Amino acid sequence: MMNRQLMWIYGLLPQEETGIICDICRKQNEDLKLSEHFLDFPLHISLKRSFYTADFENVRDDILKITDRTIECGEIYPYKQKDMIWLRITKEDEIRAVHEELDEYLRDRYQIAIDGFDRTYLPHVSLFHNCDELRKEKMYERLTELLPPLKVKIDRYIIGSKVNSNVIYDRREK
Repeated sequence: MMNRQLMWIYGLLPQEETGIICDICRKQNEDLKLSEHFLDFPLHISLKRSFYTADFENVRDDILKITDRTIECGEIYPYKQKDMIWLRITKEDEIRAVHEELDEYLRDRYQIAIDGFDRTYLPHVSLFHNCDELRKEKMYERLTELLPPLKVKIDRYIIGSKVNSNVIYDRREK
């Protein structure tokens, strides 16, 4: 029996928009010193909660078939969620459909459970976490004022695991 490994699926934000967002966040955070979640990974929207599988290669290949598309996400905007600051998107229907397709396919084909996070899926990009209320509010106000209107789409994906690391799949390179 193969070892089970933790696996994840991310839709990457475009590089140009990522650069703009990260530059604004870094500059605005110089004095606030919030925990910079956006520095941990490339800016992305999780397409499914991380899950365990013993069959990484086959699951990855199936995921690549499902994600072989460009997802139009509309514009991004700052959003406060508990002790975090996220970016939300204005056009959620398409990404939600991909998320649901992944959930159902992985459940039916590989018996991967649909958990509470997946049932209440809220597409977002995590920027800051563990924020106290005052600094979170200041950062939110700054981002609301300074982030330009950016339309984003997803056409690059990370499909990774603890064993296989992060591998970027760029459907534009086909």
